[in-house]
Amino acid sequence: FCTAIKNDDEVVKALSWGEEMRQFAPFPTDGLVFKMNDLAIQSELGDGTRAPKWAVAFKFPPERKATRLKQVEVSIGRHGTLTPVAILEPVQPSGTTVQRASLCNQDEVERLGISVGDDVFVEKSAEIIPKVMGVAHKNTTFTWHMPEQCPCCGTAVKRDEGTVAYYCPNEACRVQVIERLKHALGKSSLDWDGMGEETVTAIVEASLFNGVPQITQLSHIIALPGDIIAEVLKPAALKKFLTERERVKKAPLWRKIHALGVEGVGRSTAQDLCAKWKSVNAMLDKEAELKAILGDVVFERFIKFIVENAHEVEALEGYGYTFEESAERIGVLSGKVFCITGTMMTGSREYVSALVENKGGTVKSGVSKKVDYLVSG
Repeated sequence: FCTAIKNDDEVVKALSWGEEMRQFAPFPTDGLVFKMNDLAIQSELGDGTRAPKWAVAFKFPPERKATRLKQVEVSIGRHGTLTPVAILEPVQPSGTTVQRASLCNQDEVERLGISVGDDVFVEKSAEIIPKVMGVAHKNTTFTWHMPEQCPCCGTAVKRDEGTVAYYCPNEACRVQVIERLKHALGKSSLDWDGMGEETVTAIVEASLFNGVPQITQLSHIIALPGDIIAEVLKPAALKKFLTERERVKKAPLWRKIHALGVEGVGRSTAQDLCAKWKSVNAMLDKEAELKAILGDVVFERFIKFIVENAHEVEALEGYGYTFEESAERIGVLSGKVFCITGTMMTGSREYVSALVENKGGTVKSGVSKKVDYLVSG
């Protein structure tokens, strides 16, 4: 749809048309774009950093529906953070069925003033993320509160002054351990083939002693004797496990750093660090430069993690899992950053990324000023 807009009234009419049209369009829409219909004016106004200055977008308000809050589950993250999750009577905002929605934290629950049994409004933020927006009808006389004990291990939960998050301080909490290992072994970190959620959970639960997991760190996985792991995995899976365990010892340094799970050090940040330095020791020798990349808060977290987990780092090093770029990975592409898009004739993007990494290069998921080469399939 394209038409000339001459005044404010016609803008309002266009918005009304858009609201009606989107209900019947064969594709999802979330707004309209208004543009200056004059190439000379467009050229004069130019482009901004993220969008042209001669166009403006109007976002339609998301569709809001009422439903019953059946229950609040508490999920536990790899850092022990407790997150309340709303379990809802199925409802269909924006054409998809919603039964779960994050409630973020206790402060948000109190702001909304909701509890189990209330009717609540639900909408999809940016037409994607389900969100509880408030009370449609208060059927209770109280507001839901975070449990005082961890729902997994029973440890008293804590909340640091000046923060909104409640967390379980017990690092041996079974769910925390599983989430940490899933992160370390997952596709964005070590990419350990065959170590998905089901396998990680089975290994951790097989190690329980009086309800406490004995396998809690990546070093425990690296050091697992074959006969013990054989009790959990079938022969074919065991063979893959042993092969992958040797492979990840030679994984790119950024994958090993990301696998540590330092809060604030994601995949992109780990790649930035390893494009500049070839070992963790080299990073620590340049604290001022490291702080400039990480920022004050994440820098402190990174240093604290290395100090407090020195025994884990040493154990991994002892098993051949070293925190420095292996000699074969310091190749002709060392220090160069690539972004790969499109379909490659030579193989999948993952395969091409591996070729780049094997020559010492780094592959980023998006284009930025740090990217040296854009490879377009």
